[in-house]
Amino acid sequence: MKKILFFVLVFISFVNSGLAQLKDGAWIEEKFASDIMERKNINGTHLFPIVGFEFGEGNLYVLTYGGELQPVTIVYKKNNIGQIVDFESTINTQEWPETMVNKYRQADCTIKIEKDVIVLTILCAGKKETYRFISNLDGSRFKTILEMKGWLLNYLIPPVFPVTN
Repeated sequence: MKKILFFVLVFISFVNSGLAQLKDGAWIEEKFASDIMERKNINGTHLFPIVGFEFGEGNLYVLTYGGELQPVTIVYKKNNIGQIVDFESTINTQEWPETMVNKYRQADCTIKIEKDVIVLTILCAGKKETYRFISNLDGSRFKTILEMKGWLLNYLIPPVFPVTN
């Protein structure tokens, strides 16, 4: 019984160590944000099933393309690197081609949580894909992904100057 209690406490400490670094807020895909902020456009080449992450009320949630916020189940290994359990259920399979859904069904997904960055690594079909999600946009932080997207929209709308006669 003592061994079981010990392992449960160790497991809880691993879970808490990764999530303890997070503060309530949102993270959005870095390349997506930089395309908007630096190039003032969205070319769509960086679209990936996951739009971003939100952390609130002690839980990490994922927002998928065309989907809704879903809780993420993570089993932590070491050094704040965790395994996403059942990755397929976190992506919105209705919005993606069946070939892509099948690819991610068989994927091994890990997540590393740092202060302002979440790094998602996906190993599928022998290939490794890495995606960075950032929470700090030009010195600004946001509680939700919707707030982030609204802030980024300002980069796409040309400034309106008053007409003078």
